Amino acid sequence: MQHSWQFTVGEDCGGLGTVWHCINDMCPQFQRQWQPLLTFFSEFEDDLPGLHSAKTSNLAKDACKRTKAVSQMLRTRLYTAGFPSQNFSSSGDNEGEFGVHFKVLRAVLRHIVSSLPSMTVLENVKGIWVRHRKVVLMIIRTLQRAGYNIWCGFLDARCVVPQFRVSFF
Repeated sequence: MQHSWQFTVGEDCGGLGTVWHCINDMCPQFQRQWQPLLTFFSEFEDDLPGLHSAKTSNLAKDACKRTKAVSQMLRTRLYTAGFPSQNFSSSGDNEGEFGVHFKVLRAVLRHIVSSLPSMTVLENVKGIWVRHRKVVLMIIRTLQRAGYNIWCGFLDARCVVPQFRVSFF
């Protein structure tokens, strides 16, 4: 079935492109029906194989430097971000909103509020809920003010890939 609109995906702090690979590799029926297009992908690492097919412009590469106008140009149906977990992880610096990586979360939220994607998925370690609930509540308030309905939950990675890591979505 063909649709009159393109299902576009944008991913910041995408790591190894987990969401994009999930859509393409694990959801073949979704892939065939909606034919998603990776519009942009950004990550701190420059050398991630197979993900630069998005032809990401320099405007999209650094979420922290993205202006409101650029965010609006990068509007997608689905926006995902796995913002840095070092601030919230027991094996990281665990400094919460005072950590050096917190600016990335602020940039992610700024992008969401500026571009208003149809759907947004944010992922982090379970420690953000366990030890930094104040940050989660700030994220929820920000997204609710932007008009989003919120669902939060935990997912053990072993349900999807062979590793043992519980993430908070």
